[in-house]
Amino acid sequence: SVSAPLKLFTFERRLPNDDDVLIRIYYCGICHTDIHQWKNNWEHSNYPLVPGHEITGVVERVGSNVKRFRIGDRVGVGFIV
Repeated sequence: SVSAPLKLFTFERRLPNDDDVLIRIYYCGICHTDIHQWKNNWEHSNYPLVPGHEITGVVERVGSNVKRFRIGDRVGVGFIV
């Protein structure tokens, strides 16, 4: 909830599909958008909430349909899930 302190959140990730790219995340940015989400300023936050939607890392696995990325590529992603 908006009043709860931040704490570690553990989850199980699904296996990557044929169209997926699996990235080992090395860095994640927390920006003001994350603060708005955490405080539910826009009234559509879902808890538990995992802040951070700007990441950099290295591609660890690519699905059989992926043509643009290769294992070992350095990547950066800005996204909101």
